[in-house]
Amino acid sequence: MKHQDIQNRLSEYIDGELAGPVLSAVEAHLSTCSECVGIVSQFRNIRAGIKERADVELSGSFSANALRSIRLQIDESGNWTPAEFIARRTVLALSIVVLLLVGLTSFNFQEEEISVERYLRGEASDSAESQILFNGDEISKDDVLMAAVSKQ
Repeated sequence: MKHQDIQNRLSEYIDGELAGPVLSAVEAHLSTCSECVGIVSQFRNIRAGIKERADVELSGSFSANALRSIRLQIDESGNWTPAEFIARRTVLALSIVVLLLVGLTSFNFQEEEISVERYLRGEASDSAESQILFNGDEISKDDVLMAAVSKQ
């Protein structure tokens, strides 16, 4: 383990939370690193000082009350205020409307106009196809069909 990794685990080491290879690695590092030994010493002094000055006794139900309070706060944080509820419903409704509009417009799109010039290049200008297709108006499928049928 790197020096910084060891330093990040020193608090866990003092609290007795390390085991196995991690504990062995920290202890091996402490045997060679005076900086980390100093940090461990400071942590232990702080811990001892807190214990000496701790003259407050907690009731036996303190931990149960603390857990109950934490659970209550978690439960309350899951409830939405009326404004949040309305805002979330509005966003959901607008998202559905947008998706429906996109879906409907994809079914309703216009067919692309057929460009006849690229298909009939090289045709004589007096042919029936040219007369039908090049009259200046937009062409329809019927015009294309008529041009194909009249071709001889």
